[in-house]
Amino acid sequence: RIEIRSRVEGFLEKRLYEEGTMVQEGQVLFQMDPKPFEAQLKAAKAELAQQQARLTNAEANLARVKPLAEQNAVAQKELDDAISMYRSSAASVEAANAKVIQADLDLGYTDIYTPVTGMSSFARQREGSYIGIGQEGLLTYVAQIQPMWVEFSISENQLFRRRADQKSGLVKAPR
Repeated sequence: RIEIRSRVEGFLEKRLYEEGTMVQEGQVLFQMDPKPFEAQLKAAKAELAQQQARLTNAEANLARVKPLAEQNAVAQKELDDAISMYRSSAASVEAANAKVIQADLDLGYTDIYTPVTGMSSFARQREGSYIGIGQEGLLTYVAQIQPMWVEFSISENQLFRRRADQKSGLVKAPR
């Protein structure tokens, strides 16, 4: 049995499969409401643009101060401040870019797929439910039926009989 869980928190919008039927690997089983995740992505992109503008300003300021500092026309502190502002702005751009990537990833998790082909179970959460990460995030199970591995034990007498039948040629063992 494969557990199907949510990777983000939000409201379950739709169940897109029929309970108790075969589902194919990659099939969408559930959809979460994407609106909050779309809003987070837009906010992250706006923050990235803001940080990029600050970086452009810091680059321009550093380009102005650097030649003046080489001529001793400004104090060393001004050059140090300009370099510090540039580095800080560059780091802020990287952090904002990471937020965009995370928000985009979270948005991608609003469609919940089955990782295997198998028999679907009943939905543990209903449409409109708030889905959290962890045990309460369990949505359903998919039982993979191909390949199916079965283990069983046999008696010692049955094992010796089987081996004897193989040696005599009555039974041919698979490869």
